[in-house]
Amino acid sequence: MKAVLRGCSLVAAVALLAPGPQAQADEPKPAPVWKEVASFGGHKESVDAIAFSPDAIATSGPEGVVRIWDIPKQKLIRSYNPDKLPIHALHFSPDGKFVTSIADGGAISIILVSAANKEWRGLQASDFRAQGPDHKTWLAPLKNGIQLWEVDFLDDTKFLPDQLDSGPRARFKGHKEEITALAFALHDDSFASGSKDNTVIVWDRKKEAAKFTGEGHSDAITALAFEDSGKYLASASKDGTIRLWDLTEKKKHQVLKAQEGAVLAVAFSLDGKLLATAGEDKVIRLWDVATAKTAMTLKGHTEMIKCLTFSRDGKYLASGSADKTVKLWEVKR
Repeated sequence: MKAVLRGCSLVAAVALLAPGPQAQADEPKPAPVWKEVASFGGHKESVDAIAFSPDAIATSGPEGVVRIWDIPKQKLIRSYNPDKLPIHALHFSPDGKFVTSIADGGAISIILVSAANKEWRGLQASDFRAQGPDHKTWLAPLKNGIQLWEVDFLDDTKFLPDQLDSGPRARFKGHKEEITALAFALHDDSFASGSKDNTVIVWDRKKEAAKFTGEGHSDAITALAFEDSGKYLASASKDGTIRLWDLTEKKKHQVLKAQEGAVLAVAFSLDGKLLATAGEDKVIRLWDVATAKTAMTLKGHTEMIKCLTFSRDGKYLASGSADKTVKLWEVKR
């Protein structure tokens, strides 16, 4: 894809009138380009969950096998099957030493990446679906509500059964139908939920109250993502649209309508300037958040795309698909 530079004739005129260094300073910088740099296979079913550490990526899905890949060497480090249940979420610990997997029914397993065998035990206390950025807060959807748990699985000084016996710390109710998407904010104590009732609710987990409700989708919410600073929340839906919600103004910011079929995944880049979306049409779209226009499309998957994740350094975007592969895209500046 070529970057289109506007006002080239003006730049040329300046180049004729000014010294070389000044002309170079006035030239617009070329737009960053994302290119596929790796494709990881080996999965027997779709890839529904991805997580980054500084130098590795973990992948999993319905088959229940977690695979950990070395990014620089582009090879498999190890794989394990913690609970023989479909896995729908993965998280690395802050130091990258542990991977947490969340499977159907809320079964949680923690693996030491460098260990030869499974390091930690499986656990099932509630139907956990999301893990907070503090790695101690967990969300479990109810029929039309949400339980919030505070459990530190990595703290060996705490007796785990005692933490679980205390039950959930809070319960949140506001949706009229089943919860279909959950996401934690990184900037404060907020989290968001999406439902089959086509609405999005942003909650304050300390005050245990709703702080914003977004309406407008015409079908169930499939995925949610907060922009790191907390200004925007993106919601994806089966209706084929993505809505950007301005949380500072508490209103709808933009409606993005480019995907064919359901949108199944959304993710913000580290700097918040790009929003990646994908779904049933097998295409990744990168949106300029400021203009709400498509900046680039990425093609390569042969089946629907089910998850997207940016690396924390902003260098990579990973996509998981029903074609049983994970593709790694790198930004070229």
